[in-house]
Amino acid sequence: MKRKKFLITYDITSDKKRKLISDLLEKEGIRLQYSVFECIMNTGKLNQIIKKIERTINTKTDSVLIYFLCELCEGKKIMLGKQYFLKIRNIFIN
Repeated sequence: MKRKKFLITYDITSDKKRKLISDLLEKEGIRLQYSVFECIMNTGKLNQIIKKIERTINTKTDSVLIYFLCELCEGKKIMLGKQYFLKIRNIFIN
């Protein structure tokens, strides 16, 4: 199964639940910001993550957004700030 890139972001009110989701996503991807992760996985793994998130969050107060990032979009990414992160990822903008 082909692996794809996803951007996952969340807004979770409960500290305990936020920590659970954060820990889950840290195992699967790279934290870009406090509640934003870039993950590379196949759709089977993504479905497992979605099920775990659905069991954890409160759908009345919390939200999780998952964006599929196509290969064409990857080349159009612009990142500003946090130079240490850019150097680690070898992403430089002239």
